[in-house]
Amino acid sequence: MRFIRLEAGGSFRPTFDEGTKAVNKYVGRLKEIQPHAARKIGQMFHPDLQPRKSIAIHQDFVYPWVIIQMGLMRDYFEVAYNVPWSSMVFDVVKRPRFVPDARGVPYGTVRAFYEHFIKYAPEWGQGAVWLGFGFYSASVKKFDEALKILEEVEAKYADNPIVSQYFPSIRGYCEAAAASGNPEEPKGRRLIGFR
Repeated sequence: MRFIRLEAGGSFRPTFDEGTKAVNKYVGRLKEIQPHAARKIGQMFHPDLQPRKSIAIHQDFVYPWVIIQMGLMRDYFEVAYNVPWSSMVFDVVKRPRFVPDARGVPYGTVRAFYEHFIKYAPEWGQGAVWLGFGFYSASVKKFDEALKILEEVEAKYADNPIVSQYFPSIRGYCEAAAASGNPEEPKGRRLIGFR
């Protein structure tokens, strides 16, 4: 199951389901499944990555647990390029021997990871990545920062449908979390944050 060949139009879903089976009990509790699933997938695939031969691709490179994990592993992966409208591709420069836990990383360190990776994204992607940081900020109770980030991104990317499609859901989450003071279950919503 280590090296998987997909034909055009094939799906990674069966591999993902197999790799995350151990964390299925957390379904619906995204605060827990996101970092655990990211870690489980890394544990499954990292041992077979070959320096300067393998690549890692992260679709929708905006989610906090992915950005934090890749930030923690920046000595092992280098940004190679961005796939337009989709993914960030990394070259493997050293074989990873561990998969870090993305929880509990200091806020300033997470901000530095976002600032590092944002420079590799095209302009529209910078808006999407920065929205991800706003989302993360609200999930760790940095509500004023989260709302400030949202206002900046909304002003700059209002006419960009790729970025603006996320405004209602992320703003809704951030405002509800700020109003309740609880990023985990704002106003009875299912948790979508990360802490």
